[in-house]
Amino acid sequence: MNWHPANTKRGSSLLAVFWLLAILSFAVFTSLNFVVGQVETQSTQKQAFRAEQMIERGLAIAAHPNVIEGSPLLTFESTDDFESLEVSLRSEAARFNLNTLLLNEERELLESIFGFWGLGMGETADLIDRLMDWVDGDDLVRASGAERDAYEEAGLIGLPFNRPFQTLDEVSQVRGMDAVSAQFPEWRDWFTLWSSTGQLDLNAAASPLIQVACGCSPIAADQFILSRNGPDGIPDTEDDLRFQTLDDVLSLLGATGLPPEQISSRLTFREPVKRVAIVALVGNYGARRDVVLTKGNGELRFHYWRDSVIP
Repeated sequence: MNWHPANTKRGSSLLAVFWLLAILSFAVFTSLNFVVGQVETQSTQKQAFRAEQMIERGLAIAAHPNVIEGSPLLTFESTDDFESLEVSLRSEAARFNLNTLLLNEERELLESIFGFWGLGMGETADLIDRLMDWVDGDDLVRASGAERDAYEEAGLIGLPFNRPFQTLDEVSQVRGMDAVSAQFPEWRDWFTLWSSTGQLDLNAAASPLIQVACGCSPIAADQFILSRNGPDGIPDTEDDLRFQTLDDVLSLLGATGLPPEQISSRLTFREPVKRVAIVALVGNYGARRDVVLTKGNGELRFHYWRDSVIP
């Protein structure tokens, strides 16, 4: 075979051209991806900023002392499909105040709650003692309770705090709550730490909580809620019925398993502490803010505030 140096030079030059084209193509591709990423980031930032504006607007309206549950001012109509805003304002007493129940040693009501969740009598007694040991100010151990020594044996140093719960995450640290979470994951929906009196607001509570508080049947509680929702059958709208007295409630619930005096001690019809949930959607970006606040009588005080991005 004859070897020609000229052909070798032409082949080397052609190979160099191919390498140069490959490098240029990679550089263009990388730059394009970078530009697209920058554009997407800037677009997301603009959407996030707009969502924040919408959430602040919703919160300002919900926090106004004259705005109540079901107010039409909380309804926002979108002018296009690009943006939407939803604001929910509800009584925080729609849930049981766990701290109040424990500090007042409302053992019978706590037994009804945990029994409704499916816990046995022994599990219920143990859990109540451990919860009460957590919130009291001493180191005395109740019959089935748990104080510092029990937690240290489990490798948990510094527990319990011997003060009322400040977050529901703290509740999950109480001995035995891991089993409760496995059996009844929805337990957080039953409790609050911020309502003013610890009584349950029948103008906002869900059917299972009404059943427990009033000792009534599921059918009676569901029928009560249907009446409460008003003619349109939708909760938290302007036509909702607002109950003011126990007699009005009992006339709808009918026979209950508890005396009226005991039911009355568990219920309220007015609650200054409110839970606000705001959801803003801008394009493909979504944001949410959950707030618990006290308003009225010239007071506006925040108890809980959580911002999150909707995936």
